Amino acid sequence: IDASILILHGWEDPMAPPADVIAVATELTGRGADWQLHAYGHAMHAFTAEGANMPERGLKHDPAAARRAWRATVSFLEELFAGE
Repeated sequence: IDASILILHGWEDPMAPPADVIAVATELTGRGADWQLHAYGHAMHAFTAEGANMPERGLKHDPAAARRAWRATVSFLEELFAGE
């Protein structure tokens, strides 16, 4: 896997439970990928989507996690494109 990968994960996401995220991380490591994982405690699926508010379905906006994820994304892209 040649691409650098950033995973931003809401730890309480029922669609991607922690065991599945760990399995992805294990596979990426095994394939020699350059990857990062940022997990946000108490965040559900769609934590960056303003207006998401269906916690009974595992969807809920989390402003703090969304801000942190945005900072992580900017940092990831700055590092990725620093040489260009």
